[in-house]
Amino acid sequence: LRRLRLKQERREVRRIQRMLDAAENLSAGSGDSRRRVLFERGAEGVIPRDSQLTLERRFGDCKDMTTLFVDLARQAGLDAYPVLTSSTRERASGLLVPSGVYFDHMVACVLVPDERCVDLTSPNAEPLQLPASLAASVRLDLGDEGAEVPGNFPAPPIAWNVRLEIERDLQLDGSVVERGRRIYDGTAAAAQRDALSGKTREQQLVWARDGFRAVFGESLEPKLEIENATELGKPLIIAWSVTRPKAAPIEAGAEYADYDGFLGFVSQDLRTENRNHPFPTNGLRYAGRTRYRLPPSLAPRLWGPAVHYASE
Repeated sequence: LRRLRLKQERREVRRIQRMLDAAENLSAGSGDSRRRVLFERGAEGVIPRDSQLTLERRFGDCKDMTTLFVDLARQAGLDAYPVLTSSTRERASGLLVPSGVYFDHMVACVLVPDERCVDLTSPNAEPLQLPASLAASVRLDLGDEGAEVPGNFPAPPIAWNVRLEIERDLQLDGSVVERGRRIYDGTAAAAQRDALSGKTREQQLVWARDGFRAVFGESLEPKLEIENATELGKPLIIAWSVTRPKAAPIEAGAEYADYDGFLGFVSQDLRTENRNHPFPTNGLRYAGRTRYRLPPSLAPRLWGPAVHYASE
């Protein structure tokens, strides 16, 4: 019986994995190579187009792309359905009667077997993962027999993950040779990819340089590289190397003070102009690490109580 149970469990795991793979492939295929239209007027601003037409025209708005995904997913044997949502509201208390004005966006959800949702107008989001801007947003599921009771999408406590890694070699003449990386994960990476989308390589590097100078100073000329700009599922990395100009020479007995200015820069990215939804995420996890290397002729001195590192 135990062997039979294990065999059944393995078969179920493989089945679920096939469902996930199929849904992720559909998500990438429906959104990647088709263009999005933001605004439409008339009946087509409310009624989705036929999926075959969207497939042939290779463009559509959120309703068109969602309908296409749902149709393809159902043909693949998946339980998929459209969901209306509001990109500006987190509370359903103002929704006393059905309103086309209240809901301004549509996404697709699929059971594989837990519910996973995808915004087909957000091509840089992780597969089967909503962008951070829709966390906790009001949702209204659309079934074959009409709409369900309004609810909310889940709101991860931490949705914005950013890391900063810097190595600084202090020179005797006061200059600093620096290497660093800004690392964005998950929805934070998707937001950066959205900012890079549509830019040429040169424009992307200018965008990265402006962000660097906003934190570390306008006079610096960093050498920049952007990694994983189009590779979903991987962290987006902005790497740089730069030599900071000479300051006061480093001498024995001198003090060296520094600070992390990047956290304030990251917090600016989290503000929006929307008074009902002022932040695109409910939480930030930030980790900054800076390592300093002194010239061989100098060594750090610890002020305060002496520490015997070899003791047990």
